[in-house]
Amino acid sequence: MILIITHAPTGSSLVSALRDILPEEITKNIFTLDVHIHNQKEDKILEAQKLIAEHARDEVLIFTDIIGSTPYHIARQVLLSITEHSCVIVSGVSLPMLIKAANYRALSLKEWVTQLMGCALNWVQAEFPPHS
Repeated sequence: MILIITHAPTGSSLVSALRDILPEEITKNIFTLDVHIHNQKEDKILEAQKLIAEHARDEVLIFTDIIGSTPYHIARQVLLSITEHSCVIVSGVSLPMLIKAANYRALSLKEWVTQLMGCALNWVQAEFPPHS
């Protein structure tokens, strides 16, 4: 299961784009939890726990956008509360990272995360205009 906990509407927008790129059978077990400034943290923690209880089969990958943010702290509380599934948080979610995550679900959680971390390092590029 993939759960994306981000500032609204980042997660929903990323998943919408992902579903435009990949077939439904690959993206069907991806869920988002958008956090708005007026949301109560405890309510979002319960909502995330409920999603995991209803949809997780074994491993849970939780994406967040920014380390140290409210969505990250929600994800951290969820991680600490999960006892029935292997779980990991990956921060700095991006569309290339989600594409890779959706396509590499057959890997073990450790291998899955290793692939994603490689994605984070290799799919960021700076390009300057050529010198005249």
